[in-house]
Amino acid sequence: MQKVASSDPFQTLISSLRLVLIYIILFVLSLYVAWFALAKVDYAYPLFYSILNIEQHIEEFAPQNDYGKADFALISHEEHLKVFADIVTAVHSSGEGLNTIRYQLPNNLSKLMLTYEEVVHLQDVANLIDAIHYLALVMVVLLVALLVWRPQALAQSKWVAIASIGLVALITLVIAIIGATEVFYWLHTVVFPDNHKWFFYYQESLMSTSMKAPDLFLAIGAGILIVALPIFIAARWWLMKKFPTVLK
Repeated sequence: MQKVASSDPFQTLISSLRLVLIYIILFVLSLYVAWFALAKVDYAYPLFYSILNIEQHIEEFAPQNDYGKADFALISHEEHLKVFADIVTAVHSSGEGLNTIRYQLPNNLSKLMLTYEEVVHLQDVANLIDAIHYLALVMVVLLVALLVWRPQALAQSKWVAIASIGLVALITLVIAIIGATEVFYWLHTVVFPDNHKWFFYYQESLMSTSMKAPDLFLAIGAGILIVALPIFIAARWWLMKKFPTVLK
C-alpha cells in the first residue's frame, strides 16, 4: 500500500528532518570516499606542485632552514614528489615510518627530512585519520538505520530543500566571513592536542615548505569537494533507483 501524506505537521517535520540527515550523512561519506581516493594519488600533489609553484617556493625558503637542511632546495623535482608521497603513505599507515623519511642529495648522501616536532604533528594527523575510519563506520550504520526507519508521514520536499540549502548557505557564509585560512587554523586548535605544535614557519620546517602550507591544503580541500560532488549525486541516484520509496 502506498504511504499517503500525513496531516500531522510534527510527523511531517520528523520525516523531513530524517531526509535532511540522510543527505548530510551521504554527503559526508562522499567526502570521506573522495578524500581517500585522492590519497591513493598523493592528493594530486604533482599537479598542485606545478599549479602552486611549489618548486620555486622551496628554492626560496629551504635555504633559510633553521636546522641545516638548506640543501633540500638542491634535490630534484622527483625527490620532492617522493618525500611527499612517503609522508602520505606514513600518515595513512598509522604513522609508521614517519621518523625514517629521508631525502636523497645529488652526492648520494641522504638526510632525515622531519624534525621531532614535525613527526609528532604528523603522528597526530595519522591518529586523526585512523579515528575518521571508525567515524565513517558509525555514519554508515546510522545511515542504514535511517534508511530502514520509515516515519509515519512523507517528507515535504519543500522543507527538505529549504533546510539543505540553508545549511549549505550558512556554512558557506561562515567560511566567507571568517576566511578559509582562519577556519583551517581553527580546526587545528580543535582536533590536535594543546601541547603539540601544529603551526610551523617555513624557515623551521621542510614539511611546511614542501607543502606551501596552507595553500596546498586549501587546494586539496577544493579537490576533495570537487570529487565528492559526483560521488554524492551518483550515490543518491543509486539509492533512489534501487529503493524508490526510501528517500521519501
